[in-house]
Amino acid sequence: MTNGRYIGTLKQIGFFAFFCTQFLGAFNDNFYKIVVSLVALNAATPQSGSLYVDLIAFLFILAI
Repeated sequence: MTNGRYIGTLKQIGFFAFFCTQFLGAFNDNFYKIVVSLVALNAATPQSGSLYVDLIAFLFILAI
């Protein structure tokens, strides 16, 4: 691994499995957080405030 090249590491089967596991764990955590937040926002706002819920959801997704 000279000169900052990590292509050999990325091609290893064990590392690829570890990388996929970490990616799916982070994705699942963020997806769950967004879904729970949006359900709470929909429950807390009246029906006429759906524009605000959509706007908040859009901004929340951009912030991640």
